[in-house]
Amino acid sequence: KNATVLIIVAPLKSAYAYIVSTSKNSSIYYINIKVRNTGNIAEVINIHCSGNFSDYAYISPASILLEPGRWSNISISLYIPMNTLAGAYPVYINGYCSDNETLFTLSVSVVVEPIHRYTVEIERVPSKNSISFDMKIRNQGNVMEVFTIMAALKSKNITWVLRVNDLNYTNETTVMVGPNSTVDIVINGELGTLEWRYYSGEDIKVTLNDSTVETYPQTPGSEYRQHVMAALETRLINPDTLICDLNIAGEQTLWNNGAYESSAVNQLNETDFTVDDDGERIKVEINNISDIIDQSFEQGKMFSELNVPWAVKGTEVDLSSYKQFDGGKI
Repeated sequence: KNATVLIIVAPLKSAYAYIVSTSKNSSIYYINIKVRNTGNIAEVINIHCSGNFSDYAYISPASILLEPGRWSNISISLYIPMNTLAGAYPVYINGYCSDNETLFTLSVSVVVEPIHRYTVEIERVPSKNSISFDMKIRNQGNVMEVFTIMAALKSKNITWVLRVNDLNYTNETTVMVGPNSTVDIVINGELGTLEWRYYSGEDIKVTLNDSTVETYPQTPGSEYRQHVMAALETRLINPDTLICDLNIAGEQTLWNNGAYESSAVNQLNETDFTVDDDGERIKVEINNISDIIDQSFEQGKMFSELNVPWAVKGTEVDLSSYKQFDGGKI
């Protein structure tokens, strides 16, 4: 007699992966891996990164459908934040099946090389009975630096007093400056003063002319970068995607129209500009425009506030209920 035997093979979910190559270009770390379905059923394998820089990882493709025994190539781009300190950072590449069961985990050590970069500003301070200088040292690198400050002009009759962090030293001292140390930014406006300590994470402080103090939370640089990364990822996935959406374009159009509504078109005198005609093209340039721009930036003033003869101050325009552009002032 013949007998029928039914053999049931249970489904096996299994995968194998290894790192093919790693490389670095500027602030981007590239990782290439290969993944094989070692199970006995077709499976969707999802790839995720964890650990350092996982928020800045772009994985292509992030999900793959593999038949048993088949291989697939995965490319991973890790964007290293600008202010990352030098050192080695572990990054984990995880593979999951459709029911979130872990199939494999790979570990990569991302090395951020030390960057030694700094600026030094020295300014002579007016003084009747002594020679004084102000010095500002800014560590723009990603490692702790030790600076030696030494008065090069020394004699028996001269003593230099170095004041660092409210402490006095004679002729020579050393000072440690951490990476990306705090930068103090002070903006003086018509209604008051704004103080912004960029790297500190402290609230932005606004002191109005009537002594009223207002504070606003500071958006960390990491959040700005996340916005940029999200926009970049969207563009990579769909090149036709609009990065500048209607809200951004609307705000830009609003203040741009307001500027035209505020300021009239004024006739320039012939003495205010220079015309250069070399036979192939005509170049028209406002006289001393580079110096005027520099003065505007250094003094925090508009051209009309610098008493530039061709710059006429505009009028104040209320944009709170602005509906349409009426043609500006002619």
